[in-house]
Amino acid sequence: MPVLGCALFATLLHTRIDTVDIVAKDDARQQRTDTAVQANEWLGKAATATFGKGTEITGSSVEEVGKRLKVTAETNRGGITGWWPERRLESAWSKNDRGAHGNSVPEAAAAVAERFARIWFPDEVVGGKRHVRTLGEGSGRVYLVTYSRYEDGVRIPVRLDITVTTDRRITGFHAGPWPSP
Repeated sequence: MPVLGCALFATLLHTRIDTVDIVAKDDARQQRTDTAVQANEWLGKAATATFGKGTEITGSSVEEVGKRLKVTAETNRGGITGWWPERRLESAWSKNDRGAHGNSVPEAAAAVAERFARIWFPDEVVGGKRHVRTLGEGSGRVYLVTYSRYEDGVRIPVRLDITVTTDRRITGFHAGPWPSP
């Protein structure tokens, strides 16, 4: 009888452990799902800030990289990628990356990039040096606005590039480490 009681107790204990393990797995799965939803919402806001009103996410993916998530979204206007939970954008590129037929000058493009960067990349703007370069010619040209940071007079390999058209539309950006100069 004691052997039967021990076997029954072991079976009951094992069943209880399995049940707790299933609940813990369900909780972890729900937490990952909630985190992915929050990351996608954040990236959707960033995509709208980048590509403009009317931007809609058409597909997205979330990839676990250690304890971080690399979140990528395709929109009706282009793709965008960022990191969660840091809320750090990495890159975006518009499907319509051609220069427009606007007439803005480099200073206007720099102002567009500055407004965008102050919201989405405040660390790159503060203490960074801005440089504007014209790419292309005529009405199809675009402006590349670059923010570089320096320590002790040496450029560090972290910078931000924002591409702006002559009609003041952001067509893309890249933020991150670049090869050392």
